[in-house]
Amino acid sequence: INQIVNGLCQGFIYALIALGVAVIIGIVGFATFTQGEVVMIGAYASFYVFSYAGNYLLLGLVVSFVVTWILGIFIYKICYERFLDAPEHISLICTIGFSMLLKNLAQIIFGVERKPMLDIINNKIYEFGPVEITKVQLIIIATVVILCLVLVFLFTKTSLGIRLKAVSQNREAAALVGINVKRTAMIGNCIGCAVAGVAGTLT
Repeated sequence: INQIVNGLCQGFIYALIALGVAVIIGIVGFATFTQGEVVMIGAYASFYVFSYAGNYLLLGLVVSFVVTWILGIFIYKICYERFLDAPEHISLICTIGFSMLLKNLAQIIFGVERKPMLDIINNKIYEFGPVEITKVQLIIIATVVILCLVLVFLFTKTSLGIRLKAVSQNREAAALVGINVKRTAMIGNCIGCAVAGVAGTLT
């Protein structure tokens, strides 16, 4: 049972990464090869927050969210904005190139040696009958559930969510009713990247 719980917690992280990809593909309309690197940047951002600012998990989550949101702007500007009306394979190739760029920049800036696992949480074990769940696992589950609920609220109850869904369904019709398609698509890409950045912190 405990191994099932471990697998579910790992699955929650993968689901969060996949959710970011789904938002990007759904809103921008293009597949992306940069999502793994965005997760990496989110992990590095929180790692250095924990290294220099102390064991503040919330601060690490916020910093990784902000850093990967800004990275999402760069990815959109370089890989998507000019190619919204171009064949899909062009932006796909751009994301492959940007992925390689991020990998090599990470090796140059952060080095190639392994980083130590930081003990930022007192990993207390909670017992629920025969099931044992650690504090880290509970935090992972809670963070993923909260983010999913926030995204559901965003896409169903807010004007931004309506604009995002409109752009995902029909860009031409969205533009005709006054929606700024490029700006909305950029926000959608940033949301997908920021969600992946949070997943990087949770890993």
